[in-house]
Amino acid sequence: MPTNSSLQPVIVHASDDGDDVRRGLRVCKSIVDDRQCSDTVYVVVNHDAITAAPSIHREDIPDGVEVYACATALRTHGIAEESLDPVIHIVPSGIVFIAEQQQKQAFYIRL
Repeated sequence: MPTNSSLQPVIVHASDDGDDVRRGLRVCKSIVDDRQCSDTVYVVVNHDAITAAPSIHREDIPDGVEVYACATALRTHGIAEESLDPVIHIVPSGIVFIAEQQQKQAFYIRL
């Protein structure tokens, strides 16, 4: 969880390809390791990248990073929510979640 509430969260959006999720987790580690940048990163996985969600496990997620999976994309791709590690948060819509976080001043990076 955040250690410095004055830093804005960063959203890393993986949408097009499952490989973007792994790359995104590596990018997130760099962001949270730089305490001048941010100490909280949200990886939002939707669209075709959702196919990688079942392969994400707690040990893959750096401290300070939270992963959010789009329920709509899970349904579209026939992926059961129960197949995801419980550490992954499920949101009704990845795009709506991103919009809500941006209203709260989160920064946005799309992979």
